[in-house]
Amino acid sequence: MIRCVIVSIQLDHSSFTSSQSLDNEFAELIAAVETLAGHGFKAGTQSFQISADLPEPRRQSILAKLRQDIAFYEGASQAGIGKYKSVDLLRHFLSKANWSVSEDVLSRLSDQDVIEVYSPTFTQLFRNMRFLEICSYPILDVYLYEWPELYTRPQAITEALVQECLKSLAAKPGENFFGQSVPDHFLEEVFSAERRVFEIEQKFISPVRSVEDGSVVAMLGCLSANVHSKRGQSRTVVPLGHPISVGSVLSH
Repeated sequence: MIRCVIVSIQLDHSSFTSSQSLDNEFAELIAAVETLAGHGFKAGTQSFQISADLPEPRRQSILAKLRQDIAFYEGASQAGIGKYKSVDLLRHFLSKANWSVSEDVLSRLSDQDVIEVYSPTFTQLFRNMRFLEICSYPILDVYLYEWPELYTRPQAITEALVQECLKSLAAKPGENFFGQSVPDHFLEEVFSAERRVFEIEQKFISPVRSVEDGSVVAMLGCLSANVHSKRGQSRTVVPLGHPISVGSVLSH
């Protein structure tokens, strides 16, 4: 089913030169991602209008990420990996990147966990579908906005996460981390219609290594997220381009 959705939106990207063409590609790509994640596509939302008003370089960057994500799930589907098989999807991602984590790390992951991989500069490289399943933002918002614009949490938690990330990046050969040094906490949506609040258990952050030389090339984050409550009061959509502090992008 996933493959059929993606094949139906194959695009000649070289032909997209006008603003209207970019709008059309945005609509088609977001519709595909929405379908993959099981959300309804909200074609007339404020966030879609914001996407149309973005400078072209910014839109091209977002489009590139959308294409990348769809291509990844297409490749996984062709390899027989379902969109909710989070651990298998992670294995597929690591294999394509020629990276690895230990089997001990993989054995601690569940398909119900939120699983993410971040670069040393805190750029998200992989995420499974779990958080997209339970968050109430339209998918386009997730691509348009930076994480600190979408969610809020205690500053002390962010600082603890930064320390865990730095520890993973400085890991010695063969060293992995499983202790939960980040306390359980609440994460709140900033401007969604439902203003969902999530109870977060940060299970661990552990290094990802190059298969070639064993050097640390990224960080793997694993957490459990459950909806705690819904405030049901939408806030004004924040302007794009919120300043990001180191570590604050290590999200959900």
